[in-house]
Amino acid sequence: ADGAFIDAVSDLVDIISAFDIYVDERCKKVINGEYINGFIEDDMVKSIFRYDVITAFDIFEHFYEPMVAIRNCTTLLEKDGVIFGETGNASAVAKPHAWWYVHLIEHHIFWTESAFQFLARHAGLSLEMFHLNAHKERRYMSPIKRLAALSLHQIRNSKQLSDLVFSFTSVDPRMIGNPYAKDHVMFILKKVNQDGL
Repeated sequence: ADGAFIDAVSDLVDIISAFDIYVDERCKKVINGEYINGFIEDDMVKSIFRYDVITAFDIFEHFYEPMVAIRNCTTLLEKDGVIFGETGNASAVAKPHAWWYVHLIEHHIFWTESAFQFLARHAGLSLEMFHLNAHKERRYMSPIKRLAALSLHQIRNSKQLSDLVFSFTSVDPRMIGNPYAKDHVMFILKKVNQDGL
């Protein structure tokens, strides 16, 4: 994205690279490694480096072909390297089809702990951490904003109230998640098989 995260951790690492479907000039300014441009599912993901850590915050829900994407990620990892990231946790919601996260058009796939275990088993990885938490935008909300979000979330099933709120504010209550829900997961996948897939 814009490079804010990698800029924040730049003092901790020697080489910082980026991988995205487009080149963001703000991100380009904070890397000292390579900028790989393309889809992670592309057949020939090429890199001049192997990495100890790949971060994937809000990335896994965008995969079209998760096994291909993970195979390509593992080829970018050093032995014992890790993929550290965050994504939605579909098993944390009672009605996944009504989950706000599913209704974002750019989200294609939704994960559970058993899906991560399956992925790890078939990709030469081990699931080292699976920590439930709230979406990053909700973790740091002020108490007033959290109360407003909860109020909007509670009226999401009333078409009349939702339409009324939308007409005055352009905010669709159906797209507001419960600000207290732990409907996301922070995960670490570690490369354990040098050959990967």
